[in-house]
Amino acid sequence: MSFFLGFVVAVVLLVMVAVLISQVKHMLDWSDRTMSGLEQPFNLGETREFSYRAVAKKPRVLNPLEISVKLRCEEVVYYNSGTDRQRRAEDFYVGDVSVERHPDDAAVVLSGLLHIPADLPPSMDLPDNNIEWKLDFKLDPVNGIKLSDSYDLKVAPRVSAPGSEPTFVQQPRWDDGTEFLPPTPGDQYE
Repeated sequence: MSFFLGFVVAVVLLVMVAVLISQVKHMLDWSDRTMSGLEQPFNLGETREFSYRAVAKKPRVLNPLEISVKLRCEEVVYYNSGTDRQRRAEDFYVGDVSVERHPDDAAVVLSGLLHIPADLPPSMDLPDNNIEWKLDFKLDPVNGIKLSDSYDLKVAPRVSAPGSEPTFVQQPRWDDGTEFLPPTPGDQYE
């Protein structure tokens, strides 16, 4: 029986090593990745041009290639469960970003326009509750490993030009539809 058990353990270990080698080999398909045009912070309602470049070590991974670029705004909540700190995230917004692929023999080169919707919350970093914005890239080649990249974005509240009236986005504050209205000069409170 011990021979059989030793054989099973050896086979399982060999399979695990083969899977690990395969994953490391595929991770080496992509080398340098660069992004431009994402200087921080963004403002709500702003649109900017950006470009992305991922260099392939082996040109075989470049074609055919499925490309997905998404803008994501999510609420992240941290809470304690016993002695463990847990993280829970829920998307407020996920939107496709259209990109154009440019010809290049050794890399995937993309460019596009990134628009931050004006009616969503800005980035927030509180002790147990965050609003996080991300730009996610997924490249899915037929003959190589998928590449997933994510870039954190800092999104600031929309600001008005000096001398102009402030711009407020009115959103329901309570479930009954009560809205938050900014104070106006001359308002009196008891």
